[in-house]
Amino acid sequence: MVVVRYADDFVIGFEHRAEAEACLEELRVRFAKSGLKLHDGKPRLLELRSLHSVESQEARGEPETFDFPGFT
Repeated sequence: MVVVRYADDFVIGFEHRAEAEACLEELRVRFAKSGLKLHDGKPRLLELRSLHSVESQEARGEPETFDFPGFT
């Protein structure tokens, strides 16, 4: 797992989608205990893959991107 954070934004990387989904649910539960919640529409699960993988691009189309402070 890789975590990158900037102020109140963060990105977490997982190898398997099920782990990402479980983490997202746990974040909701933990935030709720402190009276906080994730902003509706902000949390996203994206499949990140190499742009250089021709097989990957042909099979699944262009990958999604996201903006994080200073990065796309």
